Amino acid sequence: MHEFVSSSVLLQAGRSPELTAAMQAIGEATADGEPRFPPAACRQLARLIACRSYAPALLELCHLVVVAEAAGEGYEAAFWRPGPVRADGFRAAAADAAAAPRRFPRISAEPHAARIAYADGLFSVSLPRAPLLAALMEFLVSTIGYEVVDDALAPLLAAPCAEAAGAAANTLSRALYDHLREHLPAAQVQRKFQMLTDFLNRRRGELDDDAVLDFWRQASADQAGGDFRTYASVYRACINLWHAFEVARDRRALEATMSIEQAGDIADQILSGETGCPLAELTRPPASAVKFLNKRETEALTMLIESDAAAVALPLSLLRCEVFGRQQNRLTQARRRQLSQQALRDGIDAGPDESYADRRAVLARLAAHLERVLRAAYHVLARARRTGTESEECARAFRGISRQGFAEEDSRDPTVGAGFAAAVDPLLEIRERLRRYAARLDSLDPPAGDWPRQFDADSAVFRAQFHLLYGDTA
Repeated sequence: MHEFVSSSVLLQAGRSPELTAAMQAIGEATADGEPRFPPAACRQLARLIACRSYAPALLELCHLVVVAEAAGEGYEAAFWRPGPVRADGFRAAAADAAAAPRRFPRISAEPHAARIAYADGLFSVSLPRAPLLAALMEFLVSTIGYEVVDDALAPLLAAPCAEAAGAAANTLSRALYDHLREHLPAAQVQRKFQMLTDFLNRRRGELDDDAVLDFWRQASADQAGGDFRTYASVYRACINLWHAFEVARDRRALEATMSIEQAGDIADQILSGETGCPLAELTRPPASAVKFLNKRETEALTMLIESDAAAVALPLSLLRCEVFGRQQNRLTQARRRQLSQQALRDGIDAGPDESYADRRAVLARLAAHLERVLRAAYHVLARARRTGTESEECARAFRGISRQGFAEEDSRDPTVGAGFAAAVDPLLEIRERLRRYAARLDSLDPPAGDWPRQFDADSAVFRAQFHLLYGDTA
């Protein structure tokens, strides 16, 4: 479980290695033995990019470019002058622009602002924000490229006006948006993160089983058909959040000892799910030549395996999702089929198809099946002289399974043998995750450890919420 951290920290976990390197280069740049950009400006820039709230800053940057160009040496001279970037440097550029008799609009330099009198409007650039805008310019050049930036600014510098500044800002915004699509989590993911972290912040608590349930009760009631109407959608968002906490923490530790590219690769693999799903490995050749798990068994394991370590951190939440989430799925389908209101109420009051005790029995049967399948795999491999002496216990396990690939004649096929060999590691990983989760359930203190009592208490909570969502609406 994790104490609350800001959503900006979580979003950093989803940045690509390239984006992370660009941000780090700006933060670590030096000039005359000092940071080139003020740390506060770098933090502001990181927030603008992570939250995709850079549009107003881009417009202000375009107006600052007009001021810098009007100073007489080209806008590049002001943005990349030697030494640390400070507001005073742009204040001097504004003073030069105000004194220069040029084709540019009238510019007045004040202690805290440069004011531009365009023919089609007035605009004031905050000079204390100039270091942030300079850092944003540096970021643009390092990500979308100087040529793209200069081409976007060219019409504005050829005929400076407020409308041209807006057009240049829009061009830069589109280019940056296109770039960030490959390097930042999707906007929908960010929105979900923001809602969850705001909720945890208000609670001043941790991401635990109680928080997951409380968030669903609040969010599902507040959002008619929104992202968090179903408990399953809340659970999945929370396990993603939990993993993001882990990635953010691990990335900070990794970056202390590894290159940013290595740290980024590891974090992004975790967020994208590219670290390998053992269930998926069983569906790919050569393991797919053998039916180790049937459809029902795979479905029973899917959410547990997808949750990985978060299942151990949020054990009751996963149990609730498997039991009451399935009931809600049936209610949702009934609503889509436009069943009567009475039918929906009856479906709510009937409760889920299985209790917590039933679900735990399913997990126990899965654990026993995995043991048999692994023994059978060891039998096939030992017979092929891959693992050593054959075991009668493993042979009995093999003979006791009647599925594709487990017949004697099938198992001697080289393709099937390769399937058994490829399946051992993923089967061991599935068994280990199931063992950890079952042990975590066993360790829960009452009332969670009193499963009939916990099931009755949760049934009352879900029944009331389902009536609110489905049973008492026209």
